[in-house]
Amino acid sequence: MGKQKMDSLTQDHYLQQIKPFLHNFNDPEFVECFVENGFVILKQILPPALVHKHFEFVSSRYEELRKDFQQKHPDKKLPVLGISNHVLKEFERDPLFDQLVRNKNLLDALEKLLGPDLAKTNSNSIFINDPVDDSPVTAKELHQEAWSGATVDDIQIWVPYHPTDPKTTMGVVPGSHYYGFFPNRNRKPIIPEGFEMPETIPMHPLEVGDAILFHGLLFHGGGKRSDRIRYALAFRFRSSFAPVGLYRSQGFTTIRNGPMTRICTALGNDLLSPLRTYGGNISNEDKYEADI
Repeated sequence: MGKQKMDSLTQDHYLQQIKPFLHNFNDPEFVECFVENGFVILKQILPPALVHKHFEFVSSRYEELRKDFQQKHPDKKLPVLGISNHVLKEFERDPLFDQLVRNKNLLDALEKLLGPDLAKTNSNSIFINDPVDDSPVTAKELHQEAWSGATVDDIQIWVPYHPTDPKTTMGVVPGSHYYGFFPNRNRKPIIPEGFEMPETIPMHPLEVGDAILFHGLLFHGGGKRSDRIRYALAFRFRSSFAPVGLYRSQGFTTIRNGPMTRICTALGNDLLSPLRTYGGNISNEDKYEADI
């Protein structure tokens, strides 16, 4: 059997594994998939051209800083995580970043899961899985996002910047959000005696424009190393009125307000002062929405 046919069979095998979790972002059934499995894969929810621009920015900047460090410090270990965080801080100031996290299709999908009041945590992550790196952070073992500060009210969003590789893509344990929170020791969950953790399902094949939305208690892992660098973006959304967890010090950014919140905003203060807006809405919120 030729290699091309073997690759096709393998690709089909992976596709059949993730098929129950694949949905279009305008398919209302994706909500039940998320509830039942703790995650959902939304096909082409983001503009591929925009995601590709992200990839070009991140990959070119990472390669530039990677080369510069290796030339200056040929005997030192490459600080992949440190470079990744540096690239992220630069990229967060670029309009391209905001265009992606405020994408209308994404926000409409999140509204079906979280309600009309949406906020994004100010903590973002660019995960660069480099073959020369051995950090447990950039190729994470099986874990729950709640271990690092997410709450049960948060939804994590994982966006591959390029078509996935089954070796390095994220893997998940469907339905594991119903296991509850597991204690951890040295970045590894402590599995209770007598409990056997099911195997992870690789999130492959995913294309540019796809995104995974998953619950904070879902068991997932960051994949292994391969001979190619993997790039992915992760960020987190929640209801604006959900209880605040560990990330309270980093804050949240309001992205979308629901009808009831818009009324409260117009009223102007938590005391709902009588007649404050008598004669019309005189809120200080001077709204301008550019047609991008």
